[in-house]
Amino acid sequence: MATTLSSTEREILAGLLGCEPCGNEYQRLEGSSHKLLSFAAHSDFVVARWPKVARPKHAWWREQSVQQLAAQHDLAPKVMALDAAMQSTLLPRIEPLRIELAGISQLLRQCHQLPKVSQKLDIAHAFIYWFELCQPQHRPWSKPVNRQKAERAAQKFTRYDRCLVQSHGDCVPTNILQIQNHAVFIDWEYHCLAPRWWDLAIYAEAQKLGLKATHTLLQGYHQAHPSPSDLTEFEAFRVIYAELAILWHCATMHTPNHYRTL
Repeated sequence: MATTLSSTEREILAGLLGCEPCGNEYQRLEGSSHKLLSFAAHSDFVVARWPKVARPKHAWWREQSVQQLAAQHDLAPKVMALDAAMQSTLLPRIEPLRIELAGISQLLRQCHQLPKVSQKLDIAHAFIYWFELCQPQHRPWSKPVNRQKAERAAQKFTRYDRCLVQSHGDCVPTNILQIQNHAVFIDWEYHCLAPRWWDLAIYAEAQKLGLKATHTLLQGYHQAHPSPSDLTEFEAFRVIYAELAILWHCATMHTPNHYRTL
């Protein structure tokens, strides 16, 4: 579907392409905290990506560094061009993923085998950060309750300090796409070192996986039937992510929450 470019979009594309964009049909795609614009350039279909809200330059460069590392291992699309001024990148055409849970398990396992280059996730800080960003009337629970949740999450994460893995950190389905038939991650801005359960819990909670699907996911990841203790640990991390996701939603959507149950 053809669309008219805004002046900002034209500026971003000019920076990425090295010339003024012209004679193309553009399509805006859905993105979480980013804007995605699909179009054809030099006979290739590509996607331009940039944040809806500007982030610190150093954070953007760290994200690019990790994405390039993942791309070297075929776990992320290779960046075709970038524009630091606009914190934008040009990527190969990416499409919705069409693989089963076994493929997701393999993708996560491969991600967790990447070199450990990120900083450790401070989960307690994450709870406090998103809580403080919530407008008071949108907060899902009180400050003391949030502090308790942050402390419980930190205790759980600390148990894995000696066996952290390179985590994508935001592996919701919209960030797991494919180039042709090859699955890749996009949106590496929440990359971190974290327990292996973290990415698994994020994907399972985002997809609202039931017990049977959870078994399939964990069995594919561990290449063995999950033990009762595995399921217990997994569920604990899933609860932590579900609560953090509530805070993120209330902080970023700027709407009254629907979770005032505690």
